[in-house]
Formats: sequence, C-alpha cells, structure tokens
Amino acid sequence: MRISVFLFVIVILTGGGGALRLQAQPLEEGKWSGQMVHLSGQFLDVFFHVSYAGDTLQIALEVPSFRTFPLEEVRLDGDRLMFEWAPAVELTCAVDRQKDGSFQGGCLDAWDGRGPIVMIPPSVDPSTVAINKDAFLADWEPPQAQKSRAELIAESEAVPGRAVDVGGYHLNLVEMGEGDVTVVLEAGLGDDLSVWRMVQQRAARYARVVAYDRAGLGYSEPSPMARTPEQVATELHTLLRRAGIPPPYVLVAHAEGAFSVRRFASLYPDEVAGLVLVDPSHEALGARWEALDAKSWKTYVDGQQALYGTVQGTVHAEFNAVLRVMEEQEVPGVGALPDVPLAVLTAMQPVSEPRWVGETEAGQQVKQDVHAAWVEQVAHGTHYVTTTSSRYIPLEEPGLVVKAIRTVVEAVQAKGEVDE
Repeated sequence: MRISVFLFVIVILTGGGGALRLQAQPLEEGKWSGQMVHLSGQFLDVFFHVSYAGDTLQIALEVPSFRTFPLEEVRLDGDRLMFEWAPAVELTCAVDRQKDGSFQGGCLDAWDGRGPIVMIPPSVDPSTVAINKDAFLADWEPPQAQKSRAELIAESEAVPGRAVDVGGYHLNLVEMGEGDVTVVLEAGLGDDLSVWRMVQQRAARYARVVAYDRAGLGYSEPSPMARTPEQVATELHTLLRRAGIPPPYVLVAHAEGAFSVRRFASLYPDEVAGLVLVDPSHEALGARWEALDAKSWKTYVDGQQALYGTVQGTVHAEFNAVLRVMEEQEVPGVGALPDVPLAVLTAMQPVSEPRWVGETEAGQQVKQDVHAAWVEQVAHGTHYVTTTSSRYIPLEEPGLVVKAIRTVVEAVQAKGEVDE
C-alpha cells in the first residue's frame, strides 16, 4: 500500500464567548483547539492562540510537549482567512466562510501533500456543519500564478512497478527504456520515486532507467534497519541484483540522496560508471552556513528538529541520519568522488526574502562553490547552474536533468566501459 505524504488539519474553535462576525470583522481572541495529522498518519492535538496587536492579527500554533510556532502571513480578507507556517514546515492554508457559518478550505505542506482544514466558531453547532465529502477532500490550489511543487508532483504521479524482496521486505521498482547503461534514480529526504517521473520518461528514450521507492516510502515496505547512507546503499544494491539489473550503473541522486549514492560508489566502485548529482547535499554545507550566520543556521536546525520530532517512521529516521551526517561533517566510508564522468546541477534561483542563511545570496554561493569543487575533482565533469529552479530541479526543469544524464551516459559509452 502506498504511504501518502500529506498534512491533514481539522480545527474546531472552542475559545471564549462572542460570535465570529462577518466580513472583515476581527476574529475572536483566545485559545482554539485543533488536531493535525502528520506524515506518520498519527493525530496530534494542537492549539491555536489567536490575538491582536493593534489591528494586526496574530496566530501561534502550539504543539504540546514541543514548542509554539508563530504562524506567518496571517491575513483576514473578507470571508477568507489565510496563513503560513515557515520555514520548518512551509505550510500554506486558506479557509473560506461557508453558508453554515463554518470555515472550510485546504492546506499545502512542505512535502507537497494537500489536506483539508475546517474551522468552526463557537456560535455554530458542529453537528449542523455540512461537509461535502467531494469538496472536503478536493485539492486546494494555492493563490499563486505559477505551478507549485505539489502540482508538479500531482501531474507526474507515479504508478506501482514491481515488488522485489530484498531480505524479508519488498521495495517498489519501476523500469523504463533499454540500453547498455542503466541509469538509477535516487530521491531526496522523504521523497518517493514520483519526483523522477518526468525525468524517467524522457531519459528512457535513450537509456534503461530505473526508479525506486526507498524502504518505508511510496509503495515500498518499511525496513527494520537504520536509514543510514550505507544501509540505503546496500539495500539499493540488493534490489538491483535481485531484480536482475546488471551494471554498469549511472547513479543519479537528488538532494540528500547524494549521501547514499556516494556510499554506493565507494562500496561497489567497479559497478559505477557515472554520477549525476542534482542540487546535492554536502556534509560540509551546514558548517559553512553556520560560519556565515550561526544564529540563522541554529534557528533553522531547531525548527527542523522540532518538526521532525513530531513525525515517526521512515521520514523521521531519514532526517536523523541526514542530521548526523551534517553534524559530523562526514559520510562514513566516503572519500573523494570516483574518477568517472560526472554532472552536478546547482539550483541558484534568487530568493527575494530569504528565511534562513542557506537562502541568502552568500549561502547559495557557498553551495555553488562546494558543487564546483566536486566537478574539479574528476577528469570528465560538467557543472550546470540554473537560476530558474528551486532545489526541486527534477520537477521544475526535468529537461535539464535529462540533458545532464545523457551527457554522462554518452561519456561512459565513449570510454568503452560498456559491452558493445
């Protein structure tokens, strides 16, 4: 069964007396109760603290036993209430007043999941609220002109492939195309193979391309093992072997997936003929960002830890493994990149209002410098820098990723590392 990654919020207002007035009249102040379902599918009891500072509406979200997060961009526009929660979650919500007095709408979360939200004022009997099931579960479109990452993922929704036993649990594998080189796609933290759908379809025109769901994500079963880069690498190797997919491999990794792909290359060097790293994470980046702005980096990490502290299962385990790598500034067992054809893609889309040091111009430049240093380590390296995409290049510029993959595959073939 596929594990959906989405955020589902239901809020019932239980604050003090006074009806919530129509149009742009102030919301009643007080402590509103609510519930939230996170990536794990577990409900959390939360509270919303509503207050005014002059004419400014303020809402804070309290996650009991963790901390209270101030919501951002809170605005009441007629009968629509909107707010955001960033940077740790990047949750965007909008609710509209209904004829029965309730507010109903939707939320978009940082993992590109969508979920409904209902807010019921104290003057309305919850039993009288009419919730249209179709409308309640319908996708809510965020108020922006360009397509969101969630929309791009929805358009490229992956289908189940075949289940392969890797030692008592099964991983989901999708294969496309033919060729003497096999391109293997590795997603980033918490992502399943759906992020690669558009890339895989296009790259399969000239190569055999394999995408898979890591254990506990997408259509794959959970693994009893830790989510370290080494464990993920060995699971991938077992998957390819048992699926009957022989080397040579061109490994393609997005974001944090670079940690496990690099470990794969160090464990099985004779099987890796090329690498494509798509806006890859680097173990030294955290320390370099901290050197630029220690306060901003700490605030960002604290927010991430608080968020993932509320999430159980695979995503939580993957986050902890990534955090350990960043703290130790080392991927155990990984040294310099192998001297194989390499392409590195760096997302340098300007951020008009940076929320943390990694989004500042200086922070982005640090990332670009780290990526460039990788390219300089090998004899056949290409560095693609894009100012058009955010870090989700596979969704926003799949053609650029395909171009990079093709460059590496052709370089591998030119070196004669495949059977003719």
